[in-house]
Amino acid sequence: MPQDIKTTLRSLGLGTKEITVYLSTLKLGEATVSDISYKSSLARTTTASVLERLEQRNLVSSHRQKGKLYFWIEDPKTLEQQVEHQLEAAQLLSSELKNFYHTEGKKPSTQIYDSKVAIQNLLHKTIKEAKKGDEILTWDTSKHKNYNFIVNDEVKRKMVEEKEKKNVQTRTLVPADTAKLISSRSLNQPITIRTLPPGMDYSFSVWIIKNKVVFFSGKIPYAAVIQHPEIVQSMKQWFEFMWEISQPLN
Repeated sequence: MPQDIKTTLRSLGLGTKEITVYLSTLKLGEATVSDISYKSSLARTTTASVLERLEQRNLVSSHRQKGKLYFWIEDPKTLEQQVEHQLEAAQLLSSELKNFYHTEGKKPSTQIYDSKVAIQNLLHKTIKEAKKGDEILTWDTSKHKNYNFIVNDEVKRKMVEEKEKKNVQTRTLVPADTAKLISSRSLNQPITIRTLPPGMDYSFSVWIIKNKVVFFSGKIPYAAVIQHPEIVQSMKQWFEFMWEISQPLN
């Protein structure tokens, strides 16, 4: 018996004894347990047990005639049909399981950047990857000059051009006492600014765009990018709440 046939049967989930009994039955045609046991060189009780398992998998058929139980392989094509059914079931199951894949307990994806060049490239790349009509939500502070420490004038110009070309709008919240520090050049782009209630201050900047939140500072170059649906959604809700209680920039 060619070894590749046994190897293929093993890949279909048959064990060594099941392969032996299956091939013996295939050769004999219609045979009793004793005949198959002799052909397989296995004990009669072992052969009977294996035949029962094969019959449960619809690989062997049986019938009783004159008090004797006979077994036979109805059609080897049954193996092919079983594999086809298993493939269909696996494809259906795979499609359904995608709805549950990593839906619970998925850890946030976090990337850290700790140099001016790396952070500048991150911010520029974020703008370049934005789609037409996307919106960026930001907390910023002119007092701490995070952008000025990180982004040079040439990259700032390119970022503004990208935003205008894609109609990417920005809504920005700033501390009330920093509004007067905002340059006219900063306002010459698709941006809407509101001032937070007095007393609210911070030294870092935040971007929320699509599926990620970016926290960064400039004086000490450091940025953290977090990607996680629940975290991003929570940050968006917090921003919208603060937006509602803030005042338009005069």
